[in-house]
Amino acid sequence: MNPLGVVNAPVDCTVSYFIDGSAISWDRDKVVSAFSSQVAKEILKIPISNRLPPDKLFWPSNKNGLYTVKSGYYKACSILNRGSASSSSSSDHSDLWKTIWRVLVQPKIRHFLWRICHGTVPCKNNLVRPSFICVEGLRGSPRFVVVIASESSVDHGPTLLLVDWIRSMFESLKSDELQAFIVSLWVLWNDRNNIVFDNPRLPAQFLFSSVPAPCDRVAYQPVQSRANAPAVWIPPPSSWIKVNTEAVVVIHKDISVISAVCRVQDGSMMKSGVSILHGLAATTQVHDAILESDALSVIRRLQQESTAIDNIQLIADDCITMAKRSNVVF
Repeated sequence: MNPLGVVNAPVDCTVSYFIDGSAISWDRDKVVSAFSSQVAKEILKIPISNRLPPDKLFWPSNKNGLYTVKSGYYKACSILNRGSASSSSSSDHSDLWKTIWRVLVQPKIRHFLWRICHGTVPCKNNLVRPSFICVEGLRGSPRFVVVIASESSVDHGPTLLLVDWIRSMFESLKSDELQAFIVSLWVLWNDRNNIVFDNPRLPAQFLFSSVPAPCDRVAYQPVQSRANAPAVWIPPPSSWIKVNTEAVVVIHKDISVISAVCRVQDGSMMKSGVSILHGLAATTQVHDAILESDALSVIRRLQQESTAIDNIQLIADDCITMAKRSNVVF
């Protein structure tokens, strides 16, 4: 954020100079006179705590806002490799990442495939140019061809990036063939590790026993855990209300959508509705209420004070303060 030349503000002023302490809001006139219209608009979007707590420094590269050597190392690497390394946010491969996460195989195998595309699988292939060999007729299917990257450093011409190779396999194979292909890579990788680390290996005739044949339509189906099972609605105490809420924030449109259903002890609905807000939050007068949501990480922060110092915690602290005043629990 760059001020526009000489402004009507002290040279050594801080952010508090632009805040109206009595109204607990931004001093719009000071902000508009000091910054460009676009920057001023972005500043005025930032919510100000009604508690006016002291300023805090937080590290945005860590979820809890605390700096660690590990997070600093990864941040430095991302800056040094910016523009040269592939990432999940790359527009060139964003469709491929979505396709990988939808493949009907075990999550650990999807993660393994993602690591192949990013060149983070710990093998010599990440240090030399990969060559390719073909294994035909896997599991008795003459139509199915498995192409695997060998650990040979022999250079036979232009290098084919692994991510482009994986993409080509996704585009050329049918869904059942693709599933068998991906599981085969996983089997070969595990067998390779058994060789490298002198672990027991499966006999050759059983090596691909876990690979579904292309003609088989058996797909991996994730099992619903008990934690994700539908919960039974528990009524609130007498004279209390229970509010079940849901919210979504559309950042690029600067709006929030909030829905709520209020019920009393016998389960009858007292009130419900949906609101579109221009900002992050809105306040309402609620007393003797239990607020319930499926956003577990948010509820955990609201249930107890956290040592986190990130920007989300600043908002959570405001909510906790207001909840205590109104006898609201989460």
